[in-house]
Amino acid sequence: MILPKRRVSWFAYVVRLAREFSIAQRDWIYKEMKRRGIGVSRYFAPIHLQPSYSGYSIQAASLKTTEAIASRTLALPFFNRIRDDQIEETCQTLIDLVRRVANLRVKIAGASHPTERARPRLLAPQIEDS
Repeated sequence: MILPKRRVSWFAYVVRLAREFSIAQRDWIYKEMKRRGIGVSRYFAPIHLQPSYSGYSIQAASLKTTEAIASRTLALPFFNRIRDDQIEETCQTLIDLVRRVANLRVKIAGASHPTERARPRLLAPQIEDS
């Protein structure tokens, strides 16, 4: 059904950083975007890690792919009245920060190795084969 004079508003636009990115690198990008006034967020923690599921005996080790993907996701600002200039600023900032992490070897606390590098690429929202 098509409603006249209506605009669709998705509830989230999530990007996933490439496998080479660590949680610490994702969190650094997140903090930098927030510091610059961009309303980015970490996407939801996997369901089995939500407080309401704490009483269930779900083995976290059995959901490695879920946790690996969740640790590299960011929800970008996404709402029905977002302006083109806001989209451009968000995208350019994300690209710049990804390149900074990858190319300048930004030392980020918690990275598995001080010279850890990540390729400057983002993956479109999709399900990853494991």
